[in-house]
Amino acid sequence: MSLLADLLSKVKYTGHKADVPPNLKNVVSTSIEKQAIKKRILMFSVFILLAIATGVGTIYFVELYTKPPAKIVKSHETIARNQLIEVREETKEKEINVSRTIDNTQHTTLNARSPKPKPTKEIQQQKEIPKPKTEEKKIAEGQMPEPKAEDVQKDTEKKLAITQEPQPKQQDSQRDVYLYMARTYESKKDYYQALLNYKKALEIDANNYIIMSNISSVLIHLESFEEAITYAKNAIAIKRDFVPSLINIGIAYIRLDNSSEGEAYLLKALSIEPSNKYALLNLGLLYEKKGDNEKAYAYFSKLSEIGNIQGHLGIARIAEKQGKKSDAVRIYREILSMNNIDTKTRKLVNDRLLQLEQ
Repeated sequence: MSLLADLLSKVKYTGHKADVPPNLKNVVSTSIEKQAIKKRILMFSVFILLAIATGVGTIYFVELYTKPPAKIVKSHETIARNQLIEVREETKEKEINVSRTIDNTQHTTLNARSPKPKPTKEIQQQKEIPKPKTEEKKIAEGQMPEPKAEDVQKDTEKKLAITQEPQPKQQDSQRDVYLYMARTYESKKDYYQALLNYKKALEIDANNYIIMSNISSVLIHLESFEEAITYAKNAIAIKRDFVPSLINIGIAYIRLDNSSEGEAYLLKALSIEPSNKYALLNLGLLYEKKGDNEKAYAYFSKLSEIGNIQGHLGIARIAEKQGKKSDAVRIYREILSMNNIDTKTRKLVNDRLLQLEQ
């Protein structure tokens, strides 16, 4: 037995205990390669799908942005009417059917002054449009400043004259365009262009007394007083006792140095509307210029009672002219304490106080 054990111990085993079984390595390698191939195929498929989706999206957006937009055609009348509605919404005024109403009328005060407008080719072709005269007024130290007065009054009547004949809708629309343009130019103090457009509107609506009164107001700004009287009288021939036209006639006569006739028309307007601030103001200014301080004070006092600052200014000026310096200073200080005075008025009052307190 010992001999056999010795022999067996001398025999060497040539194999390796940790060797991998045959073909196992090849199987594993093949499986890994197959998985890698599947991954490549899957990634390639995803890439193809993304490319297709990108192409479809590109075609859609190209067609969307290269397609020509639909053309929208608007007439000049439609655009102007839309602008007119926007202006009325901004000023918080009541909306009115523009095909059946007229813009508010205006009339000026005695000492209204207009800047010299620039002439245009269209204006040169217009007949009988006067050029305003330039006036310069200098106030010497210690001299009373020229009374300030409001420029215009807006008439709130919205019905047309009874004698006015019905107009076709297209003509009404064109008239409203001219009225809108006239009011726009008038707000910019371009009275030449305002006059042209008002006259075009009147050609369409020949019996409209409100347009006539508007023309009268513009002509006063242009210092064509006789023509202003003609249009205002045409207005009251259609609408009797139309207060804005009566006031315009009164102002025009006064500017023509016919103060008695002007006074009569202003008093008639005031008899119809006793609290009309423009009639009160212009009568106060008229009597102040005539040197009738008592009458001027009476109208300025009524004007101040309805909360118009021009009434307070008029009373202060009358106090100065009567030598009542302390009263004038007190009134000017009261004006400065008011919240609704503009910068120009505040400067005027401060200048007067400096003169009076020297």
